[in-house]
Amino acid sequence: MITPRQLSLLPFEKLVGHPLLTSFTRKNGSISSQRSQMLSRRSASDELRFLDEDYYKEAASNFNAYEPGLWLPTLRLNVSFFMIWPFLLITICSTILTYAMVEVVPEAAQHITIPKDAHITLGSVLGFLLVFRTNSSYARWWEARCVWSLIIDTCRSLCILVTTSLRDGDDTRARFLCQLMGVVVTFKNFLRDEPTVPEELGKLLDWTQMKKLNGAASPPVAALHTLGEIVRLGLDDAHEVLQASTVAGAFDGIQVLINSVGVCERIKNTPLTFGYISTLRTFLIMWVLAFPLAFADMCGGWVWEAPAVTAAVAFMMLNLEAMSIEIEGPFGDDPNDLPIEEYCLGLETILLEFYPADGLQKRVDGEAAAQASDARHGTGDARLRHLATHQSPEYVSLWERDARTSSGE
Repeated sequence: MITPRQLSLLPFEKLVGHPLLTSFTRKNGSISSQRSQMLSRRSASDELRFLDEDYYKEAASNFNAYEPGLWLPTLRLNVSFFMIWPFLLITICSTILTYAMVEVVPEAAQHITIPKDAHITLGSVLGFLLVFRTNSSYARWWEARCVWSLIIDTCRSLCILVTTSLRDGDDTRARFLCQLMGVVVTFKNFLRDEPTVPEELGKLLDWTQMKKLNGAASPPVAALHTLGEIVRLGLDDAHEVLQASTVAGAFDGIQVLINSVGVCERIKNTPLTFGYISTLRTFLIMWVLAFPLAFADMCGGWVWEAPAVTAAVAFMMLNLEAMSIEIEGPFGDDPNDLPIEEYCLGLETILLEFYPADGLQKRVDGEAAAQASDARHGTGDARLRHLATHQSPEYVSLWERDARTSSGE
């Protein structure tokens, strides 16, 4: 029998049609075909996600992220609409007052001042109020961050606890994981007073079910109710002791999530006391407007530098107040709010690892059937695509009927 080395030494005209070469080519061709099919199947599985990755990554890119050890990326001036009108008011008033004292009535300028020591003392009191305001806002931001950490940790615990106890052989695990991811998505949108939209969902989440949750008074609570029903009905009846402990642990986790909804609602719907905010802002505007008078006493007379220095001090004070407003409501999409999209993507990565392989294959087959449906019925038939992707009995009957029609039966 000729060896592969001897085969490599043969002339080209003798290689053509040689049995060993033909066998080798067929074998490698079969391996390549199997490998390409496996890679194609893996690629289709990788596309099956709970969330639309591009949608969430684009949303997450709008939040501030920085490296604490670097200076230049953190040097920036933030201007919000909240700051514009008080900043312009203070700058214009200080400029007009300085012009009057320097150009119009310079003889009265020395009498229109306030002692710098008195202004500094009042500024110390104002600084205390600003520190308390900033600390109160940050405390709300940090509490919200701790609650979301608890939500993600609880979802991970539920995933591990429940998926190991659900029945085999049906789609209960897949439904549970989809519903668990749906809880977090509806929770995020509920805190932002936004409905869940199909653009943010991946192919594993059922838009019909998510659309129903949009109509609930509290979508995350409604989603948690459905999650509890899946756990209660999907446990393996053959292990009563395990079933009892799993139900207890699962409903403890669901209770933690319900409590987290309440904590987030309290943070969202309870602003700081109006009296405190009113006193702080009134005192802040009056103190900054009086700054040119103290600056004149400090310099021994009115100078044209007063408006510029006043504007700089006003910008700093107003920027602190604007930052406090932004972080006291941490569930929005402002740059300094919580990057909830990143938390959702992190949880999705873990849940996908526990998603049953047969469930992924079922969705892959469903997606292939949906593409075939597009080719047969046209891409505009969204109903057939949805039914095909989820492999519903209604789609199977439609497909079989269409096959019989095409074959002339």
